[in-house]
Amino acid sequence: MRNSTDFYNSVYSVYWSHKRPLDYLLTDYDSYLLSLFDSPPSRCLDACMGNGIPFIRELSNRGHSVDGFDISSFLLHQAQVTFPSLNFYESDLHSFHSFEYYDVAYVFHALHLVPQPYKALNSFIDSTPNVKRYIFEFPSIYNTYNSAWFYYRQDLFSSKYNIKRLQRAFKNTTKYLLGLGVIDKSDDNLDEPLSLFRVLDSIHHNYSVHVVRLHPFHAKVLPSKISVYDILDADRVIIIVER
Repeated sequence: MRNSTDFYNSVYSVYWSHKRPLDYLLTDYDSYLLSLFDSPPSRCLDACMGNGIPFIRELSNRGHSVDGFDISSFLLHQAQVTFPSLNFYESDLHSFHSFEYYDVAYVFHALHLVPQPYKALNSFIDSTPNVKRYIFEFPSIYNTYNSAWFYYRQDLFSSKYNIKRLQRAFKNTTKYLLGLGVIDKSDDNLDEPLSLFRVLDSIHHNYSVHVVRLHPFHAKVLPSKISVYDILDADRVIIIVER
C-alpha cells in the first residue's frame, strides 16, 4: 500500500496543483467560507493550506495577515513563490504546534484526507493554545456526492479504513448482543470519512455548526441540538469552534 509520505508529496500535491491553479475562481461555497471571517483585518492560520489558492490569496487581498502550513513541500514551494512575503511551514495537523496568537485558524478542503482526523483535530487545538477561533469544514458522509471518492481512487489508507471499520462494527455488534462492556467510540481506531457527530463528541469547546447544499446553493446554521435529519440534504459541514 502507498505510504502517506509518498502520497502527500506526489499524488496529493499534483492533484491540488491542478485543482487550484493561480487563475482558480471562487465557487459560491468558497465565498461562503470567506464570509465567516470577521470584516476587520485579522491574523489567520491556514492549516493544510495546499498552494494557498484560493483562501490565502483572498484573505491577503482583503487585508488579513495569513500564515500557513502543509505536509507537501511541493505545494509549499508553489505558495512561497506566489506569496513571497508570507510565512509558511512544513507540518501537518498531528505535529504542528505554535504559541503565536491567531484570531482564526482554519482547515478547508483537506480535513477529510487527514489520517485519524479526530485525533488530528484535538491535537491541533491543544497545540495552538493562543488561537481564538477555529473553522473546520468537510464533506458530509450522509450525502453520496462528497469527496469520499478520493479515498478509493487514490487508495489512501483504504485497507485501514475497510478493515478497521469492519472490526469495530463486529466488536460493537457482539458487545451489544451479549451485553458485554460498552460500545467502542474511541477516536484512535478509525481512518474513515468524517462523521459530524463523532467530530462534535471529540470537541471540548463551544461550537456552532453550519451545513451547506451546493446545488442549488443554500447554507444554514443548525440548532444547538442536532439531529441526523438536519443534515441529510447537506453536501458540506462547517464547524466553528470558539476557545
